Amino acid sequence: MSNAALRIVKGVKLKIGILTYHKACNCGALIQAWALHKVLTRMGHNVSFPSCIKTGVPIFRWQFNRQRRGVFAIIDFVASCRNAFRTALYNGYLRARLASFKRHHITECACRAEELAERYDVLIVGSDQVWNPKCAVPQNYQLYTGNLPRGNVPMIGYAVSGGDGNLDEQTRRQLLSAAEHFYSISFRERSLGTQLGILDPLVVCDPSLLLETCDYDELVSPKRFVKDEYLFAYCASQNPRILWKIVAIGKLLGLRVVIAQIYSHWFWNKNLPPNSCVGLTPGEMVSYLRHAKYVVSSSFHGTAIAIANGVRFIHLDSNPEQQSSRAGQLLEHLGLRSRLCYSDSDMDELVNTLKAPYSVDLSKWRRKSLEFLESSLKGLTDKIN
Repeated sequence: MSNAALRIVKGVKLKIGILTYHKACNCGALIQAWALHKVLTRMGHNVSFPSCIKTGVPIFRWQFNRQRRGVFAIIDFVASCRNAFRTALYNGYLRARLASFKRHHITECACRAEELAERYDVLIVGSDQVWNPKCAVPQNYQLYTGNLPRGNVPMIGYAVSGGDGNLDEQTRRQLLSAAEHFYSISFRERSLGTQLGILDPLVVCDPSLLLETCDYDELVSPKRFVKDEYLFAYCASQNPRILWKIVAIGKLLGLRVVIAQIYSHWFWNKNLPPNSCVGLTPGEMVSYLRHAKYVVSSSFHGTAIAIANGVRFIHLDSNPEQQSSRAGQLLEHLGLRSRLCYSDSDMDELVNTLKAPYSVDLSKWRRKSLEFLESSLKGLTDKIN
């Protein structure tokens, strides 16, 4: 029997490795990683993030069109080089800003991919879009789907997500094959489970929703960054209609608007809405959100963290035809579908929805999600016995 098996049998706290986007330059990805680490640590386990996970998501996608010729090809090439340089510069700036958060809240273990089976008793994959090949760099995606380069270790999928939209056939077959490597799997969105042929997939909380409001206190700055009442917007959208819609909502409410963006191109854009900011740390993001009178989000985690902190919000999307978006499924599950709005919605409707109080009880869903984690870890013990 392996050392890992002996530790599980004897009931000693487990060495758990979390495979997720813990190196991403993205507040939502870092907060969900921190939250899952916090929950598993409270259960009494020794939890860390393997250092073999590469830098989160691809920071730049090559835009050069090889079919263009002559001067147009040169222009495309120069523009792509400029964008690559700017993206690298911005990510370097953001990594420096995030270093303190990662040092205090992200426990990383120096470990090569070949050593995972030796270092850990259990690997937990998730949450976030770990099963979305468009988000993960190839080295990470292999690990997220259970393809370890050496050895075997029990794996659990927690709140795995494949992103918005439908899976292509190649990805669907790849994920069906990947599922065979896992002892148990739960999903963040029901749509991913149903596309994999599961009639009643187990849908669990995103880790950011597993925590109580008071748990976020350790991230929140004691001082307010904005003294007056304000509307805080956390945007994952590059659609200018959404950005200026947010500004219009703020004017109608008579509130100052603070817009935070996660995309690097904002760092260089001189034609931004007023009061825009980039490069927020998770602590700054939660502080802005917690102290805001209202929140407008076009980000899944912006919406989830607003709910976890009990702030009045709307989720603003640009595509009414995409009914099964990640945020849409979250709001549907919580009975808050009315707070999913669109950029072409009537202004009065948006403002009235934003002002309306809401009530949501997360306790039952949290309990169900925690029971999945606890029963999966216990099941591994029973299986070995």
